[in-house]
Amino acid sequence: MSLPGVVFLAAFTARSQAYAQALHAAGMAPRHVVQFGKDRQAAGAPGLIEGDQRSVDGIGLPDLGEPLRTTCEKAGWPVTALEEDHVNDPRITATLQELEPDLVIYSGYGGQLVAPEVLRAGAPFLHMHAGWLPDFRGSTTVYYSWLMEKRCGVSALLLEPEIDEGPIVGRRHYPLPPSGVDVDQVYDSAIRADLLVRTLRDYAGSGSFASITQDDGTGNIFYVIHPVLKHIALLSREND
Repeated sequence: MSLPGVVFLAAFTARSQAYAQALHAAGMAPRHVVQFGKDRQAAGAPGLIEGDQRSVDGIGLPDLGEPLRTTCEKAGWPVTALEEDHVNDPRITATLQELEPDLVIYSGYGGQLVAPEVLRAGAPFLHMHAGWLPDFRGSTTVYYSWLMEKRCGVSALLLEPEIDEGPIVGRRHYPLPPSGVDVDQVYDSAIRADLLVRTLRDYAGSGSFASITQDDGTGNIFYVIHPVLKHIALLSREND
């Protein structure tokens, strides 16, 4: 399935690897890929999965031993590689403006917020947030929903300057990660990639999104989870 107006803006992260592998497995082809930052992904790197488990409840798990560049080459996607490592770098903005996409799949580096002037410069940025919005805004929400609801959630949204408050264009609940699967690099990336494919399939069929506008003042904002609470979540998985 061709995605003619879609550009994939990808940092060299586990999440980008998961997105690229899920799109390729689904037969989806963005018009262009813009890779940014330093490529330190080596072929054959540890996959952070015990044994040969490749899926959980039908959700494909990424092979982190396959670098992002390798997946893009296998898929035959056109690629522009930029060494600039911050999404707000003017060269990245200029590259996106030259490509004139209708939609940007965004997979950046942790801790970077897309500046308002970048969001206003062109196409909307599609972001997968690992939390059910608006209930779980902020950071490491996969663990907070795990502890509070015994499940995970992912929301697809179009970025706005306010954190996690853009229009919601897709949401889905997921089961807790099983023992033996790394949560931060593998499972979190996998469930985001799963919703990305589902959301883009709907988008490709209609050429637009059916969005949900978030109400101001609803939901909660969470901050990076304390190591003790994270350990409690992981320990509960082992006990189950």
